[in-house]
Amino acid sequence: MKKHLFPVLLALLCCWSSAWAQQRTITGKVTDQGNGQALPGVSVTIKGTQRGTVTSAEGTYSLNAENTATLVFSFIGYNPTEATVGTRETVNLALEPSSRSLDEVVVVGYGSQKRATLTAAVTQLKREDLVVRQVATASNLLQGLAPGVTVTQQSGRPGNDGASVTIRGVGSISSNTTPLLVIDGVQQPSNTLETLNNMDPNNIESITLLKDAASTAIYGARAANGVIVVRTRRGSANGIQIEYNGFMSDQKATRLPERISGLEHMLLNNQAAINSSAAAPFSTTFIEAYRNNPADNFRYIDTDWLGGVLSNSGLMQNHNLNISGGSERVRFFMAGTYLNQQGLTQNTSFKRYDLRFNTDVKLTEKLSFQGDLIYTNSTEVQPSGSTAEFIIRQAIGSPATGAGKFGPGQYGDAAQSNFRNPIGQAEASGFNRFQRPNTILRASFTYKPFSFMDVEAQFSNNSRSAIQKRFLKNYAIFRPNLATASDLTFVSNYPGQNIIQDVIGRSQLNNYLLQTNLYKTIGRNEFKLLLGFQAEDFVTESLGASRTDLPSDQPYQAVGTLNPGNSSNTAEYALAAGFGRFNYTFDDKYLLEVSGRYDGSSRFSQAQNRQWGFFPSVSAGWVISKEKFMSGLSNAVTFAKLRGSYGILGNQNLPDAFYPFAANFALGQNYFFNNRLNFGVGQTTAVNDQISWETSTQANIGLDLTLFKNLNLTVDVFERSIDNMLLQKPIPSFTGFSPAFLNAGSMRNRGWELGLTYANKLSNGLRYSFNGMISDVNNEITDLAGLDIINGRNISTPGSPIRSYYGYLSNGLYQNREEINADNALDGNLATPFIATNTAPGDIRYKDISGAAGVPDGRIDAFDRTIIGNPFPRYSYSLTSNLAWKGFDLNVF
Repeated sequence: MKKHLFPVLLALLCCWSSAWAQQRTITGKVTDQGNGQALPGVSVTIKGTQRGTVTSAEGTYSLNAENTATLVFSFIGYNPTEATVGTRETVNLALEPSSRSLDEVVVVGYGSQKRATLTAAVTQLKREDLVVRQVATASNLLQGLAPGVTVTQQSGRPGNDGASVTIRGVGSISSNTTPLLVIDGVQQPSNTLETLNNMDPNNIESITLLKDAASTAIYGARAANGVIVVRTRRGSANGIQIEYNGFMSDQKATRLPERISGLEHMLLNNQAAINSSAAAPFSTTFIEAYRNNPADNFRYIDTDWLGGVLSNSGLMQNHNLNISGGSERVRFFMAGTYLNQQGLTQNTSFKRYDLRFNTDVKLTEKLSFQGDLIYTNSTEVQPSGSTAEFIIRQAIGSPATGAGKFGPGQYGDAAQSNFRNPIGQAEASGFNRFQRPNTILRASFTYKPFSFMDVEAQFSNNSRSAIQKRFLKNYAIFRPNLATASDLTFVSNYPGQNIIQDVIGRSQLNNYLLQTNLYKTIGRNEFKLLLGFQAEDFVTESLGASRTDLPSDQPYQAVGTLNPGNSSNTAEYALAAGFGRFNYTFDDKYLLEVSGRYDGSSRFSQAQNRQWGFFPSVSAGWVISKEKFMSGLSNAVTFAKLRGSYGILGNQNLPDAFYPFAANFALGQNYFFNNRLNFGVGQTTAVNDQISWETSTQANIGLDLTLFKNLNLTVDVFERSIDNMLLQKPIPSFTGFSPAFLNAGSMRNRGWELGLTYANKLSNGLRYSFNGMISDVNNEITDLAGLDIINGRNISTPGSPIRSYYGYLSNGLYQNREEINADNALDGNLATPFIATNTAPGDIRYKDISGAAGVPDGRIDAFDRTIIGNPFPRYSYSLTSNLAWKGFDLNVF
């Protein structure tokens, strides 16, 4: 037996030694085929075996393999590639992206992630998406570029044409609903997108919209309404680059109503009087004289009010100059922008200067520094008599028979008993000027003590001012002297009293941040941990002065002789938070993210232990396209990922309510005692020291697909429930107090989003893309603690959208006198008439739907109002097409 065993063992040993001799260490580096950058985390396996490794942070790898082995390189977002070892000891490989968007790095809260491994609802807009439209304010760039984001521009007036932005519907009744704005890692002052609107779009590298709890919970208290994350451009080591961008545009009023002539005005007014059984205001003789004589702006007036008011150029121009460059150690980006926007009415304009200096310095191999300095200064001018919007609205409604302007400094009475003339208000009522200088300083140090760790410390200061000077001037009102047929008679000065007002406001926001990132890859397992602390303090103050009866046109306080007045105000708040986020990825296939933030707000009572709240979130993802059962569909389904998230956020952002939990005393509560009026201070608002955070609970399910390499599809379904809403419940007026805030009521937003993108490139160099999106958000109030909040023509009530339109229902038009008499007969002996006494055929017939007892009572009163409309659009959609060829491009939105 032993004789036969020895040769067998010897043969096996020889074979094993031969095989081992053919194995050796193979090294290499994996890069992106498009840009040559190293790719960390690429899976490198020996085909047909379970042996393999992953590339390091520098894209390198090392493993033992035979000469005949075939290496399989796979990485999410790239086409799997094979390479035979052969006699090589170094096997370098450049992977071809299967879809460039999957490999894209997306900015998220306090960091960035690969799009392919995102588990949250996030939309990122790159610079090329933003600069194709020329607008004065950057917030308008967001319109139609992200599903679930509603962008509404309420005014086109220069300096006031910034858009309001809501993400996935309105999130509160009393609190501010504007998304949190974060620029280069710095949270901006709440309640406003002013810092974004002051930026030139050419200076923006990307804008990321965080929409669900998984992406926003890391920002906690400030993020209940979503987050807008902006990254500005920074320098590169590719030498000095100089770039100029500019545009000029001509603004015109659109969709103006067609106005009637003076003659038509008189005829229709007489007809209206006849319909109301009243005397005709214009005689037949006068109308015929108007008909037979041309308008002379004296006896026969036919004023073109819109032509007189819309007399400014409306010209807008923007000039932007960028200089960037640097070396491996120091990089910089400098930008200067000048915007000049003229309005449509006289004395309406907006000018803005924007200077930016961004620096990146590599101090040592482990320590780097970022420093930013931004200065903006804008000047907005409006007529002092009224806003441009009101002046235009008044011009639309003024009768053509009213006198507008006879000559320089000679204005007519506009056929108004109060002499208010829209042309005079635009041209000669003085000015209302706002200057807003703003300086932002940011300094950030990043230290990397180990390859798996970095620490960042950041400080920023945002100092802004608002300097207002308003000078309300008188202008002279004249009427034609028909007796002389040539002279004008002075009637009055309007408004009768000139006023000078000066208001200076200043605010300062300091932001402090300390965070650390830990990351480790073990085989196919990838771990990331973020821990941090953040705090901010805000203070604002203002000082105002005014006087009247200036004897000259000098707009200075010292010139005013009567009614001296002054005022001042100051307020502050503070926030502090600790936060963390943990990410786990297995084989780029199974994704998990957990985050949380512990927030404290000075707006709530420390004594009652109401200041602090914890806001967590969890999300998960499954890259289905990496499963073996999907391999047969790889040609059609390039990428498929299912994701879901759930989380809770808080909201404390009550506009202008810095101390809602405390008793506040107001000046000017004077009282009469001992036969004299005494200066008094008193409490005017009720107090509730138990108020705390509004809570927003959000759930999201999403699907990301890439089909045939070029078609990307994203679908999201979400629900957002807002509870413990901060609102004011009415209290009896005899208390002398306005109501306190309390946590009561709830609201829900439900909806879905769909985004489609197709991009391709032809052999002749023509690149084209099509982007389409549609979203639906349905808002419903579920509870208001027994209240209905009515504000004019709007009502908030359970079962309906917030601030629904509230009014009477039409039941057609009265056709004859018999129908009117029949409705009057229902009145009986009620004190309130069912319909107006001068109601005539052709007038609206309203429905009697309920009374105080909830049933029709034979009268039309406030109980017959009901919900007649939704103030929010049910669907928002857009379509964008882009073509580019040899330096020429076309964008259609």
